[in-house]
Amino acid sequence: MRANASLLDRFEINLQKKTNIDKIFLLNDRGLIKQKINYSNLQSSARDLSIFLQQNRLDNERVLLLFPSSIDFLLSKLGCFYAKTICVPLNIPDNKNIDRLKQVVASCQPKGILTNIDTINALQEIMGNWPAFALEKAITIDRIVYVPIRDQEISNKITLPDNVAFIQYTSGSTFLP
Repeated sequence: MRANASLLDRFEINLQKKTNIDKIFLLNDRGLIKQKINYSNLQSSARDLSIFLQQNRLDNERVLLLFPSSIDFLLSKLGCFYAKTICVPLNIPDNKNIDRLKQVVASCQPKGILTNIDTINALQEIMGNWPAFALEKAITIDRIVYVPIRDQEISNKITLPDNVAFIQYTSGSTFLP
């Protein structure tokens, strides 16, 4: 393997070695297997999502990832990598930190959100119909839901270097992005 192999290169190599063996496990708080998936199914789902992202011209665009710890988070991140979509992973907000989500949206200006139905329902309970989310245009891809951000909420396009894989926001000492 070459020294500058990407994460996707390494993933593809592992896929060739053991395609149908469950290799990725998500454990619960007690250390028991909560979810599992094999490389082949993970790759297939991630590529399906990447096709959707590319067809919707989301390559080199930012998309929020709002998931609990899950296989869906992993496949969404890989789908973004395949599509060259810049993923912005965030913790699911609650009533205490909903302003942080709004600040991140204002800061990174994403085109949409990848999440699941449970998270959309939780966000609607907390935020109501926040005008930035175009919930009426939500699209479900397998178990993943894509919710576009309304165009009028997006100001100037941010210019980023080539091949950005993801943007990670941290709170630092201010709890602001």
